[in-house]
Amino acid sequence: MKTQNIVWLSESEKQLLINGGIVKIASTVVLALLKRVLENGACRPVEGTGSGKWSSTKDNTDNVTHLLKLLGYGYTITNDAPRGGKQGTLLKLTAKGLTDTLHHVTRVVKERELAEKKVQDEKDAKDAATRAFHAQVNLEANKIVIDESYIKACDGIRAKNLTGKIKSLCYETAFEALLQRNNMVLENDFWAVFRAVKHRIDSETK
Repeated sequence: MKTQNIVWLSESEKQLLINGGIVKIASTVVLALLKRVLENGACRPVEGTGSGKWSSTKDNTDNVTHLLKLLGYGYTITNDAPRGGKQGTLLKLTAKGLTDTLHHVTRVVKERELAEKKVQDEKDAKDAATRAFHAQVNLEANKIVIDESYIKACDGIRAKNLTGKIKSLCYETAFEALLQRNNMVLENDFWAVFRAVKHRIDSETK
C-alpha cells in the first residue's frame, strides 16, 4: 500500500502505519473505513454482500481498530442490530478520539500547506534563477556587435536548407567567427547567447 497516496493522513501518522505493518493489512476497503471514522467519528466495519444462502459478510473490525490503535485514537464498539447481527457493529471514536481528530485535521492541513509552500518556493527560486540567467545572457549578447559578415553567413546557411548537426556546425562556426571579430570570450552558455543574438537580429529586421 502506497502511503503517499493517503493525503488525509499526516506524515507522522503515515510513518506510524508503516512501522505497524500497514502493508500487510490495509486494503483499500480498510483504509476507506479508517478515513470514514476519522472524518465522521464512526463507521460500520462489517459489510454484507449478496442475499439468502448466497449472502456473506466481511468483518474489518480488527484491521480498522488495529490502525486506530497505531494512531492513538480511542474508540468503542457497540451493536445496534435488533438481533445483534454482525452488520449492526458500530465503531465510534471516544470523546478523546474525537478531540484527537481535530488535531489530526490540523496536522494534515498544516503539513499540506507546508508542502505546497515548499513547492511554490522551489518554483519561485527556479524562476528567479532562470530570469537571472537570461538577464546575464542578454547582457552579454547585447555587447556583441553584429556585422554584415555574420548576417550574410546566416543567410547563406538558411539558403542551403541544411538540417541536423551540419546546420548546427555551420551556425557554430559563423558565431565563433563573430565572437573572434568582437574579441570576446563568452562567460555564459554558447547556444543561449547565440539564440539571444538571433533574437536581436530577428527583432531588428522586422
